[in-house]
Amino acid sequence: MNAIKKILLIEELETANNLIQLGLGEIQNLNYLNDFHFLPFQLLSQGVERFFKSYICLAYFNIHSEFPPAKYLSHDGHNLSRLLYKEIIPKYFTGILPLQYEYDYDFLENSAELNGFLNIISEFGKFGRYYNFDVICGSDKPGDKNPANLWENFQRDLQVKNDNHLEWHSEIARHVVIIIEKLIAALSRQIIFNNLGSEAKSLGYLVASEFGLIYSDEFSTSQSRKFGEKDYRKYTTRHKATKIRRHKRTSEDERERIHNPEYRSVKNNETGL
Repeated sequence: MNAIKKILLIEELETANNLIQLGLGEIQNLNYLNDFHFLPFQLLSQGVERFFKSYICLAYFNIHSEFPPAKYLSHDGHNLSRLLYKEIIPKYFTGILPLQYEYDYDFLENSAELNGFLNIISEFGKFGRYYNFDVICGSDKPGDKNPANLWENFQRDLQVKNDNHLEWHSEIARHVVIIIEKLIAALSRQIIFNNLGSEAKSLGYLVASEFGLIYSDEFSTSQSRKFGEKDYRKYTTRHKATKIRRHKRTSEDERERIHNPEYRSVKNNETGL
């Protein structure tokens, strides 16, 4: 049974990784013409929650030689802040290289920006997806906070000042990307540096190394990636979409089509003209 569970846990880690990267790509897609934050919040809230719960499963297995019961994970639901600050940090986060551990721990424990953004996507995961319908239909248990308002306050609190709208939005996106990269990198290093045991490293190394080898300037090398450098938009559908190159018919095309019944333009075939 454990073999099947381990395979499913690898799938969860891969799903979490894909959702997080897509979410960061959609954050980078936001600009003054596109402020559709619903999509990146949806992706990041699911991705971070799945990563947190996968991490807890690996850590729990390292201690108890079995995976946690269902109630253990469902107790905190979608509350990402509680999962991080009440479960992961106090119970399942331990030292690696002294300076790196100190840096990672300080960020997880003390970053107001991390706490603020986790609060946004936590509210989104718990209530925010249907906040408008809850208010419209008079739900008995609407969310206490509108994630859209939380997001506006968060952006304002970052105090990014730039008169150029395009650059301002890109700076906000860069801040969020770095916050999430630092979060997932700190936890991923616990996996790849064997802090959660050999089983966790065996199951999670490939996925964890995606973020776990990103470093800040003081710890980076010429080969390592730094926070905030990657363009995640390449993972998004919007970025992959390409314009169809249409061929405008020429007079030669028209003559051939009229006088040569077997003539077929390659370009016209490709574009459907």
